[in-house]
Amino acid sequence: MSNFFFKPKTNKHLCCPPPIEKANINSPLLIYKFPCKIKLAMKIRSAVGSSNHNQCYTVANQTLNAYGKWAGCPGGSGPGYSSTMRFVPYDNGSGLGPSIGGAICNCVYQAPQPPYLPVNIEAPIISGNTLYGSTLTLTGEGIWLGNPPPTLTFQWLRNGVVIGGATSITYVTQLADVGQQITCRVRGTNSVGSVSAISNVITVTSLPSNTIAPVISGNPVVGSTLTTTNGTWTGFPTPTFTYQWLRNGLVIGGATSITYITQVADVGQQITCRVTGTNIVGSVNAISNVITPTGAPVNTTLPSISGSPLVGSTLTTTNGTWIGFPSPTFTYQWLRNGLVIVGATIITYVTRVADVGQQITCRVRGTNIIGFSEAVSNIIIPQNVTTPSQTVTFTGTVNFETIYVNSLNQVDTGPVLNGFTIYRVTSTSLGTTYLINSNLPSTPISFLIVGGGGSGGAGGAVEGIINGAGGAGGLIDSSGTTNSNTTYSIYVGTGGVASTTGANGEDSLLQLTSGTLTAIGGGRGGNITNLNGLSGGSGGGGAYNANGDINGLGGNGTIGPPRQGFSGADGLVNNVVFSGSGGGAGGAASVNGGVGLSSTITGQSTFYAGGGGGLNRSGGTGGGGNSGTSGTNGLGGGGGGGASSGTSGGSGIVILRISSFV
Repeated sequence: MSNFFFKPKTNKHLCCPPPIEKANINSPLLIYKFPCKIKLAMKIRSAVGSSNHNQCYTVANQTLNAYGKWAGCPGGSGPGYSSTMRFVPYDNGSGLGPSIGGAICNCVYQAPQPPYLPVNIEAPIISGNTLYGSTLTLTGEGIWLGNPPPTLTFQWLRNGVVIGGATSITYVTQLADVGQQITCRVRGTNSVGSVSAISNVITVTSLPSNTIAPVISGNPVVGSTLTTTNGTWTGFPTPTFTYQWLRNGLVIGGATSITYITQVADVGQQITCRVTGTNIVGSVNAISNVITPTGAPVNTTLPSISGSPLVGSTLTTTNGTWIGFPSPTFTYQWLRNGLVIVGATIITYVTRVADVGQQITCRVRGTNIIGFSEAVSNIIIPQNVTTPSQTVTFTGTVNFETIYVNSLNQVDTGPVLNGFTIYRVTSTSLGTTYLINSNLPSTPISFLIVGGGGSGGAGGAVEGIINGAGGAGGLIDSSGTTNSNTTYSIYVGTGGVASTTGANGEDSLLQLTSGTLTAIGGGRGGNITNLNGLSGGSGGGGAYNANGDINGLGGNGTIGPPRQGFSGADGLVNNVVFSGSGGGAGGAASVNGGVGLSSTITGQSTFYAGGGGGLNRSGGTGGGGNSGTSGTNGLGGGGGGGASSGTSGGSGIVILRISSFV
């Protein structure tokens, strides 16, 4: 379209005709705007009610202070013309009409145009929050020209590629848009064709999001360096990272770098790293895997011993307080003046006579797979016991051994609190020997009595000969009480004398002369010819015949295999019945002797009353003699069998056990 340049006094296509122009005092103001929009502003002076046609034709009938439509522009009322008129205050020019005001006539002329393709002269504009999930809006479609005027359609784009279904003036951003360039394409279309215009770009942002957690690596041993990764993140703009190391979920002061050196306080604790991803949108935390630092045990509070200082008392140690991972296990070693007490390796220790006046401590060792360390307890100095001890007195000829044990049955060099004094009598004179308890009343007493073992017989290897090895003495292991100044009769039986046929051992005896404990009889040793003990169960003798159906017997006892001990007969002394146990049976022919019975009365586990062995066979555990070897004295063992003559049985034994202190 061509531009219009006006000369107001000659151009007849102006909105206001020449008569109006002639009435104007001022030159008209021509306003031009591309394309082809022409505005003419002209100041018109007229009096109210004027009908002067040399002025605007319709001015006379207008109200001066009102807005109204000017009834056409003379000479220009066809298509493309329009006009408005507004009244303005009069500038009171000399001789130029009434002073109440005038009018300005604004006329617009738009010349007819031929059809043409849409033209975008101002780009579309999109706006909105850039955060993912927000709504973007096409706030400006742009300025378009075209004939006919174009219709507009919309398509949102991601990095220039169509987003399916996004064809309205608004668009809600999606996860796929994060970090991408979002635009809106506006397409203007008329009968001539279509033209597209692209809006400004918005890049969608999002909070950081952790998709793979951070991972800590490194040696778990305390003092080593741990390192964390960031993990895997999304978010736009790309996040930056900061670090905070945690112990059991709590902040470790100053530990804010990507690495961390573990400390003693971390041992056995859960160490993690909190990684924080930050961008302009905000911050998000992610927690790493857990590392539990290991470390050799370290003692933080010393072990502590508790218990009475009196010798014979039981001391107990604590472990103390330790750190270390894995958790340590503990072992113990008790010390006397800093030196090892042999065998004292449990959490408790019973003090001994040798400890009196000495410094007793316990060394506790904590151990795990990393290593070990030791800590020594406080000191305890044991003292002597001032309470009177129990005492006994022997009269007559007697061979005995005194043994002292503590409450754990550990042998000591003297009497100790809570301990026991043991009298082990191995032989006595032929007459009666007396033992007198000369201290406090109602004293507990334990005893073990074993009779003498039977001697072996000859011909143990010859079929049809019934004599084999000697059986062991009978055994009684019991307890009772005794009063002050109580007198006991005590006798230790001897073993059977070696002979061709075998001989019985003697009874051992412990008998009160008064009081509730009337009599205790030890069993007699024997062979197959001795079926009855005199006072207590007797050991079984060895036997063998062609049919193999005769086994060792206890006195009045039941038949049993020759390889083991069995119940002896009840003994009868002074019309009082006492139960005994048969000793180990003697071996028949070439059969091993039977095993005796075990007792810890002396503080040591010892077998008593083992049967003798048959020809060329071993005696049973507990003093039984081998073939050609006598039974062991002091254990009541049976003698071994021989081809021409058996060996003698071992002597019996009487053992007493009473409290050392009351």
